[in-house]
Amino acid sequence: MGGKPKVTDLLLEAVRHASMREHDKVDDQLDIVLSKHSECLKILFHKEYAEQERLIKIIKGGLNDIRDILKTVSLMKWQAERISEVVSGFGELWSTQILT
Repeated sequence: MGGKPKVTDLLLEAVRHASMREHDKVDDQLDIVLSKHSECLKILFHKEYAEQERLIKIIKGGLNDIRDILKTVSLMKWQAERISEVVSGFGELWSTQILT
C-alpha cells in the first residue's frame, strides 16, 4: 500500500489515540485504513468484483477486531507494546491475503 501515511503507522496511531480515549481519532485512523485498502483493491482487482468484496469483508472483519482490542486499551488508558504489535500485525496479514 503505497503513499503516506503507511497502514502500520495508522494502526499504531489508532492504538495511541485509544490509550488517550480519543475515540473520534481512532475512528478516523481506521477509516483511512479501510479507504486505502478499498482503493488498492479497486486497482488490483478492477474487474474482479467478487474478489474485491471477499477481501474487503476480511479487512472489515479485522477492523472490527481491532476496534474491540482498542476498547480495552481505552478502558485501561494503557498502550502496551504487545497490543501495538498485535494491532499493527493486521496490516501484514491483509497484505498477505491480498497478494496470494
